[in-house]
Amino acid sequence: MRLSHVIALARMFLVYFFRRVLSYGPLRNPAALFGLIALAAATGVGMFLVAYQFLDSLIGPESLELLARLSTVSTIFWTLIAFLFIKILFMKADRLLQFTLQLPASHRERTAALMIYEAVMVLSVIGVLFLPFSSALVALLGIASIPHLATGLAIPAVLTYLLASTAFNVVMSALLRIGLGRQAHLITAVMMALSIFVYNANFTALVRDISEDYLADRVSNHYVDSFVYLSARWGQPVMWLAFLGVGALLLALVVASSPHRYPEVHKFTRTPIPGFHLPVWPYLAALSRRWENWVTVAVAYVCAGMFFVRGDGGTFLFALGLLVTQGIYAYSATDALRRLPGFRRSAGSEVTLLLSAQAIQLAVSALPVLALVAARPETLADAGKVMAACVSAIILTTLVGILFPHDRDNPFSAFVSYAVCVLLIVSLGIMVTVLQLPAPALWAAVAIVHVLAVFYSILGIRSLQRKARHASAAVRPA
Repeated sequence: MRLSHVIALARMFLVYFFRRVLSYGPLRNPAALFGLIALAAATGVGMFLVAYQFLDSLIGPESLELLARLSTVSTIFWTLIAFLFIKILFMKADRLLQFTLQLPASHRERTAALMIYEAVMVLSVIGVLFLPFSSALVALLGIASIPHLATGLAIPAVLTYLLASTAFNVVMSALLRIGLGRQAHLITAVMMALSIFVYNANFTALVRDISEDYLADRVSNHYVDSFVYLSARWGQPVMWLAFLGVGALLLALVVASSPHRYPEVHKFTRTPIPGFHLPVWPYLAALSRRWENWVTVAVAYVCAGMFFVRGDGGTFLFALGLLVTQGIYAYSATDALRRLPGFRRSAGSEVTLLLSAQAIQLAVSALPVLALVAARPETLADAGKVMAACVSAIILTTLVGILFPHDRDNPFSAFVSYAVCVLLIVSLGIMVTVLQLPAPALWAAVAIVHVLAVFYSILGIRSLQRKARHASAAVRPA
């Protein structure tokens, strides 16, 4: 294995990612890019000041160990999310990986380059997320906090990435050996997403147990804070030796378990969709056959089952919310239909078909979850509210997907769409909780918001149709 080839391939992967991000429409404008950087810098400074004020009144040298233990819980969670995001992003960049097959590089060199690329991306995400917190802690307590930041942030992030990579490679290799190469990406994505939800289900319990041990002056090991435990019990040298040993072992496992080939990514599944010769059928088929849709469906079913078994009342119904998260892709997922000859629709008809297809998909996908209601009738009181919230999410996510259409699955466009969705949810939450509007005024405000969402969806599609006509007229020969 030639190190120069590995570094060159890793650099190519990183350049591809950043150029893909910068190809997003608004970022092509230098003024918009500068404004985004300035906004990110201002946000970072603001978060640093908030973290500084919070830690100044709460943290002292004696509580650094508790802080490190609690940090490991959050670090592992966000590392898993970043790993899933980077993996799905690279799955969609399968053409780049196929291109590397034409280069004078061996399979091991491509595997090593891919591991370096993923490690840089995942650890960079963790570094950016925890930079305000880390900077505030160092500013308050000086270099004495650095060893605790290493055991609470750096070491858990590195080992979680290596462990997740090993698990991904083992599962992928097993699926390829039993002939499930076409479904390999779908299955591994579902398993990664489920691991995040399973860990999140134990998040509160871990924080509670760590806090109780601290208050009782006990030194315990909770598997997530093993290296903090080693440092407190046996000292820093033993902890670093253990980290180097475990890290070297996991690194060897990642390399040894790498799949013998990378299966081609199929963005659509072979899902039979009854036609009935309805105008909505092409839209329903385009949305239902996306492999990301089946990832969310599988995760929603497993989460609903977990909530149901744990006896969390009607909360398992809220797993249906996962089924509508793909609404931001509804417009871009049906873009190929608009290119077909004679398939042109008016803006109003387009919005109607998009909303109808998602409503039908939600109704069919929700049947297994709603079947649980029959086994627990006391949850019927929440069923109506949950279904109304899902219909609301269909309307609002469709609007977001139209106003911020996805540019070839550009990761930044997905980030913008999800950020706007979060802002909408927060705004509606403020309207319901903080403002405490009377019931008639609240329902009127909600109705107005959704009517405006449909109205602006129609205006957005009209604008996109005009741009498409102007673009086709510009390239048409005279």
